[in-house]
Amino acid sequence: MKAVILILAFSFMTALCFGVVQFNLGVDLVGNHNVDLSWEGLFEGSSEDDYDVSTGISPSFEYMLKSGSFYYGLGAEYQVQRDAKFNDGKDKFGFIPLYGVLRYQFPASVQVIPEITAQAGYNFFTADDDYKGDGTLTGGLYWGVGAGFS
Repeated sequence: MKAVILILAFSFMTALCFGVVQFNLGVDLVGNHNVDLSWEGLFEGSSEDDYDVSTGISPSFEYMLKSGSFYYGLGAEYQVQRDAKFNDGKDKFGFIPLYGVLRYQFPASVQVIPEITAQAGYNFFTADDDYKGDGTLTGGLYWGVGAGFS
């Protein structure tokens, strides 16, 4: 067993030498959260309402390989559970997306290089027991696009 762990650790460390490892920290600003209350059995059909949510913090990790001006790889993000302002404000929820990433860096002769990024994957939805109640949580498709510079 120790040999297997050592081989896997060595393989992982070797793979990191050939790619780009990037750590990010995202901030999701205060906003609204749309909640479908029909699952509680309180309403016939569907009933939705918007509730305020607090700021969210999301550390992420991406590992990419480079091919010319393109970077491609995998990423994962964890949104620290944030407060929702319903049910007396005790509810917390967050997301854990796992995704593929594709980034293009425009050729530039200056030190600031513009880039565009696309992400696609699966998003897990997490919440505490106060948020879930007797319901179940499901995830779904995750996608993102962005622009920046290096």
